[in-house]
This record gives sequence, structure tokens and C-alpha cells, in this order.
Amino acid sequence: MRKVYMTPARVRVPGRRWRSAEGGPATAPTAAPRPFSGTHRFCSPSFSSRGEGRAVHHMVYDADDPFVTDSSPYRSKNYADLKRVLAKDAVTSAIEHLRELRQTPVATWLESFAQKFAEKHEKDSDSLQGHEIIQELLESNYVMLPSRNGKLRAIEPDKVAMLVMKHRAEHAKAWIEACSEVESDHTKINAMNLEFQYRSASEDVAAALAEQLREEHAARRMRDRENLLSGAASWWEHMEDFEVDDTSA
Repeated sequence: MRKVYMTPARVRVPGRRWRSAEGGPATAPTAAPRPFSGTHRFCSPSFSSRGEGRAVHHMVYDADDPFVTDSSPYRSKNYADLKRVLAKDAVTSAIEHLRELRQTPVATWLESFAQKFAEKHEKDSDSLQGHEIIQELLESNYVMLPSRNGKLRAIEPDKVAMLVMKHRAEHAKAWIEACSEVESDHTKINAMNLEFQYRSASEDVAAALAEQLREEHAARRMRDRENLLSGAASWWEHMEDFEVDDTSA
């Protein structure tokens, strides 16, 4: 078990960075600390240091966010909700992962941390962007908890944050794959619609429509013929009443 040295001004875990008692960085009086190795048994992130983890986190969610200035308020609201749900699912998935690895104390601590975070930000939950809980984990100091054997156990929130970020990336990848199928689904729906229309215009239906058109055309010709004969009869009756004067010849 690593020893933890604490003074009113700073907190230090051997082999790790110095941190002030308030949580901010402090100047280490010894040689530069060793970088994070990523060999923790419940987290194997691909970051070489805590600073790199923060850099990746900020790169995704701050200045380089392509949708942060979305022109549509409706789409911006949906995007913010999407990020909140993604962060929540990532935390839940990380807790389940820790329990599967028999890291129950860490899982319980993360669950308690998430509950306290939700209670603290209950009033401004709509304004959260989903990444605040990860940012708070990255900025948290190490936590010492008693273990079953009576010794203290160190929980490193920055490694927990990296585990949450790992699950967040996995969830986002799964969502992207699901979204990529939407276009094909729409194509299938359009194909089904076209197939239905084709069946509706089958040979039987087309023959019935043709027969109906022939009947309408024949009826129209019959009406035209009747009108023509009626007009001719009226003209002939008029001619019978007309008398020709031959005396002038």
C-alpha cells in the first residue's frame, strides 16, 4: 500500500503529481513525478498522463465541439440532451464494469459521487452539458477509504474518469453505428411503399381500369351520337315547315 503524505498546503502520493489541499496543482519539491502508467487493474486508458486525459476531454467537449454553436436552438437542445444521456449511460456502465471486476469499493464510491453530483446540480440540470461530471472527476483529489483488512485504500478519481470516458466512447461508437443504419432503414421503407404501389397497379387492376375507361369512352360516344341524331331530327322538322316559292321562276 502506498503511503500518503498530507500537509495543510498540499497532498502527495509517492510517484504521482503534487496537489494543493484545495485541489489545485502545486510545485513538487522533489524530482518530476513519474507519468501515469495506465496499469491500474480496473482501468487501462490509452493516456500517458492525467494532463493528456484532460486534453482529450477538453478537445472533445470545448472549443473543438462542432455543434456547440449550432444555428438551430431546437437541434442544440437535442444535442445537449444527447450528451447528458451519453454521460449518464457511461457512468452507469462504468459502475457495472467495476462491480464485474470485483472493484466494489470503487464502484460504490463512483455511484455515491454521481448521486451527490446530481443532487448538487439538481436546479441547473437543464444547463448541464453532460461532461461536467467527468470534469469534476478529473479535478478531484485522491480519496482514502478503509478496507476490510483495516488498511486504507486509495481511489484515484482521475483514473475513474478515464474509465468513464472509455465507456462513453464505446457508447458513442454504438450510437454512431445505429445511426448509420437509419438511411438504409428509410430505403427499405421506401422500397416497401414502392412494392405496395406496384402490387396495387398489377395486371388485374390495370385490366379493370382499362375496361372502365373503355366503358366510359363507349358511353361518351353513345351520348355524342344521340345528341347528333337529336340535332339532325330537329333540323329535318324545321326544313319540313319551310315552304319554297317557285312563282318567281
